[in-house]
Amino acid sequence: TGDGHVSGVSICDDLGCDQEVLSGTSIISLRVNLDEAPYGTRVSSHWYYLEGPFTQRLLRERVTDLDQPQEVLHRLEPPRAGRWKAGLYRIDVRLRDRLVARRKFFIAPPPAPKQAAPVPPMPPPDKKDILDDEF
Repeated sequence: TGDGHVSGVSICDDLGCDQEVLSGTSIISLRVNLDEAPYGTRVSSHWYYLEGPFTQRLLRERVTDLDQPQEVLHRLEPPRAGRWKAGLYRIDVRLRDRLVARRKFFIAPPPAPKQAAPVPPMPPPDKKDILDDEF
């Protein structure tokens, strides 16, 4: 069995591929193209959330065993809350336990909620309001 050869790696979401900032609500896909993959070739992806310059948290590990050249697709859906946590992420791609690619992407914070229109001020107490009348 040989090591295999990776010819391309892409990260995609609903808006496209290989962007620096990805959608916080999309499924994120990792596409790994192998132009050589003899029997027993193992491709793994390790998905990390980077919590500052020295701390990383492993979110998922995906593994695919191959016996011929093909495109490998590893996907992650947003967490149960429906949105990825804002911040920096990294995916390490390994071929037979050897690091062959590393990709980073950023999830922007959700947009701020729109503020409601201001409530009109209450009428001064000396003026009669229509709701003061008894029905």
